Amino acid sequence: MDVNLKIKFCGVTLINPFIVSQVPPNGELETIKAQLEAGWCGVLLRTASLSADPRKPTAARIRQVAPFYRGVDYEEKRAVDLGWIEPESPMSVDEAEAATASLKEAYPDRVVIGAMVGRNREEWLKVSRRLSQAGADIIECDFSISAAEENPRGPRVVDDLKLMEKAARYVREGARNTPIIFKIPGMLAGKEQVVNILKSADAEGINLFYEPKGVPGINLTNFVPFPNVGAKSTLSTMGGAGIKPYTLGVLAEWGKVNKDLEVSVLGGAYNWRDCAEYILMGAKLIQFHGAVLQRGVRLVDELNSGVGDYLNEKMVSSLDKLVGKSLPFFTTPDKLPRTGRVVAAIDDKTCIHCGICYQVCEGLGYHAINFSSQRKPVIDKKKCLGDGLCVASCPVFNCMSLRRVSTK
Repeated sequence: MDVNLKIKFCGVTLINPFIVSQVPPNGELETIKAQLEAGWCGVLLRTASLSADPRKPTAARIRQVAPFYRGVDYEEKRAVDLGWIEPESPMSVDEAEAATASLKEAYPDRVVIGAMVGRNREEWLKVSRRLSQAGADIIECDFSISAAEENPRGPRVVDDLKLMEKAARYVREGARNTPIIFKIPGMLAGKEQVVNILKSADAEGINLFYEPKGVPGINLTNFVPFPNVGAKSTLSTMGGAGIKPYTLGVLAEWGKVNKDLEVSVLGGAYNWRDCAEYILMGAKLIQFHGAVLQRGVRLVDELNSGVGDYLNEKMVSSLDKLVGKSLPFFTTPDKLPRTGRVVAAIDDKTCIHCGICYQVCEGLGYHAINFSSQRKPVIDKKKCLGDGLCVASCPVFNCMSLRRVSTK
């Protein structure tokens, strides 16, 4: 069956739902062009601000405030989680205009999203208008930052509903007919109010993200936390594959209240399965940052082939038919069904007889897994309570599962 990965996001046709988000960090144009050549549907440029100094070359600014990355170690292995310290380093609107014009001329079928911030009416109006006039296909305005120039760590725009309403209208006015989306922290309270405010301002979409703060690790020799600048460290923004469950939760929570705004998502996607799950939970556009840095621009080949094969397997011809397909199954704890029973099951063909499931079950005190002299685990269905910890602990993908059994 012929499958089509094209999808419309905020009225703009994308060749696929995979976009590179603000990589490279210095906005280097040739690197961005290489990403588009590789097959990504487009790019989200670095954030444009009127306060950025256009007289200093972008690369020079970035070298002074370069991000510092650190992987997360677990059992002497480098996990696919990242922590990084990245001072704010916006690009000037002049640079954003020039980059947009150059990219659209070279790649007219790809999407260029202009990112922006503002702290007052003049900035929200001017920056959005200039990005629109430069030819940006979509404009993303970051509402997760403070609007107070004198207090960049102060209350965010999203924390003041009246300010957010005004700002959204200013961005809409400046952007004119260019679609606008707003970058919103996924764990924000008052989701329904936010959706209503942005919809009333004629916004087309939201970009949801989950970026917790943490410490990736500590150097046990000199006691200095990672990453560090000299001998000093601070809280890092945490990202990578480890935040995927939280990002899925964010999509599910917003999916309960959002019926009108189209959804972009940032954080936690590292392979085609992650993308399929995000789409099923309501996302139409998936932004990649850390995965591109770690796995390279050719990652998009795997995403295209993997999601395409999945559509073939499900006999679905278009991605649109899968967007939000999992949301109806998501509910609150009090509405979970109380009837029925599940027990663990083992696929004997893939079992490696490691004994981990047996250890877990014994540790919980269920004694529902018997381990024979041939090291073959066998489930005692009468004792199994179906809590699933053995399934979660099994090191072989899809070897163990939970299956419904008759209660008669």
